[in-house]
Amino acid sequence: MNMNTDYTLVPLISEERAVPTKTEIAEQTQRLVEKVLDGDINPLRAYGLLVALEKIAGEAKKAIASQALDEAEKYPEKEIGVYGAKFQIKEAGVKYDYTNDPEWRDYQEQIDIVRAQQKGRETVLQSLKLCAKSSTTTLQVTLNK
Repeated sequence: MNMNTDYTLVPLISEERAVPTKTEIAEQTQRLVEKVLDGDINPLRAYGLLVALEKIAGEAKKAIASQALDEAEKYPEKEIGVYGAKFQIKEAGVKYDYTNDPEWRDYQEQIDIVRAQQKGRETVLQSLKLCAKSSTTTLQVTLNK
């Protein structure tokens, strides 16, 4: 078994490359799936590498998000079409704080009490096996340090 450890991913993200289209992503996905189904790539290797790629993508995305937003703010347009993709600055995850309102706090307290009662009832039903149970079998990947 070839244990190639050349994980050079930086060339995938460079000034020379455009952002892939949805069609290109679907084509690349299909090619990878076919290689696994044809036995050219071990499914555990592919799955492990995909988990690692998700982690790399997530951590790198978080690390450069601020710089990407700063760059996008340099453009006067609302929708920026560059590198084969469209970028748009938007408000996301808007949250409101109602805790300064006494009536709202009363409602929240009642909700918390009822949720605790519901959780207690769920525990009783589980212990008596009076509820249906469902689960999904999955494959957990733990990456080495």
